[in-house]
Amino acid sequence: MGNIHDPIQSIEEDLLERQNLAEQILYRLSEPDCPPAIGIYGGWGTGKSSLLNLIQVINQHEKEKKIYFEVFDVWRYEATGSLLIPLFVRLNKLLSKKMSSPIKRLIKVTSLFVSDIALRKVSGIGLENIKGYVEEISKDQSPKWEKLVSELEQTTADFKELISQIVKKKNIKKIVICIDNLDRCSPENSIQLLESIKNLFGVPSCTWIIAIDQNAIASYISQKYRDLKINGYDYQ
Repeated sequence: MGNIHDPIQSIEEDLLERQNLAEQILYRLSEPDCPPAIGIYGGWGTGKSSLLNLIQVINQHEKEKKIYFEVFDVWRYEATGSLLIPLFVRLNKLLSKKMSSPIKRLIKVTSLFVSDIALRKVSGIGLENIKGYVEEISKDQSPKWEKLVSELEQTTADFKELISQIVKKKNIKKIVICIDNLDRCSPENSIQLLESIKNLFGVPSCTWIIAIDQNAIASYISQKYRDLKINGYDYQ
């Protein structure tokens, strides 16, 4: 018998009857108008990981498995400095081949995400208030930023192609990438991942499920954008 604090792994262990909620989420994932990202909110120890496990278990009982789940415990990769690069490597393994050009480009551009300005350039959030961007413009380095924006746009196309290849190889309709333990990561890495998903990685045949403590993430966002007066809850 496992520790009572460990996530449950089967329906038989579901003493709190979360199966119904898991079934509803799985049904929503199968609908054509399912959003590119779904949040599962709850504090630490409230059963978010257990719910993710239940969704996968129920999916395995489906006669036609048209959804493939890839669960990514991002906390394990916190020390790497980027939560996306290990994820891309994991997804590439689903294709059982060496790193393709799209994957290499994804990793290259992702390494630039340490620059908050890059994502601000794409998202347009408070652009006029970003001191660093103004300084770059004043130094007449606009060609650099044009190149970066072009690379970021190519990143979305590369990710879309990666997902398309996985869907074709697995003979599925959709891949669901489950992000677990994000609220255990640093504020910088957590926000970086959320903004990357929002701005770059919302593509067809892919849905992100993000299991997080909403209060923790909201505080990270409010703190980071305090000068722009962005509310963390509204931002999510």
